[in-house]
Amino acid sequence: MQYQLDEDGDYKVIYAYQQEHRSQQVFVSGRTEQVSGLTIREVFSPAGRLSADGIDGAKALALLAGSRKKKIGSWELEGDVLLFVIKLPDTVDGATLEAAMDLAAETADNKEIELSGDKDDL
Repeated sequence: MQYQLDEDGDYKVIYAYQQEHRSQQVFVSGRTEQVSGLTIREVFSPAGRLSADGIDGAKALALLAGSRKKKIGSWELEGDVLLFVIKLPDTVDGATLEAAMDLAAETADNKEIELSGDKDDL
């Protein structure tokens, strides 16, 4: 799997969906965080922009409700960017990390299509 290191120290992977002629960015955090003795690493993928994609209060509440139904991962905001984020113990094996990356990419890209139609900016 090819990756780039971004300016924040995160690992960036570009997923290419050939049939749909789309791509999706996925990031694996270069830093970990400690929570109750656990070392956590984030996998995240951007799905939209609040202002550009018209994400208002009603849509935000729908995203929040949708997060409840997810078995793993949830919607978060970082500034103006909507992200699908999966938080994992840093000790997961490569196959589990790759599965989380696949899920983040697919979930975020599907939401990007829902929010912005044919745009493929993220």
